[in-house]
Amino acid sequence: MEFERLLQEQAPLEAYTEWVESIVDRCVLQYAQRRRLPLRTAIRQFLMIWIAFGSRLLREMTAQAAPGFGTFHLMRIMFDDYFLYLVELLHIDERAGELMRNIQIDIPPEYPDTDYEGNH
Repeated sequence: MEFERLLQEQAPLEAYTEWVESIVDRCVLQYAQRRRLPLRTAIRQFLMIWIAFGSRLLREMTAQAAPGFGTFHLMRIMFDDYFLYLVELLHIDERAGELMRNIQIDIPPEYPDTDYEGNH
């Protein structure tokens, strides 16, 4: 498990952010492409699973009075925020792409020989 390895190696913060980015790539982007799902659907599915898994893990740690609960809870908050940031960026990119595809450039018919820079 990648996360366990990062913990054992006492990896720097950058390693955890790369791990989060790789999860978003595999579990959202690649998943949406393989299944031919809208990105929004893949994001929703991922977030539901991520939140359910994290909540269950925290519940188990609480029930067992795990000594690392506080640290893990803070890490989860950081991961949640970073995941939300990344999927929000994906959503914004998708919306910008849709907007660009829907923009049509109309050249007025009175200037048919003019290029975009105004040259004749």
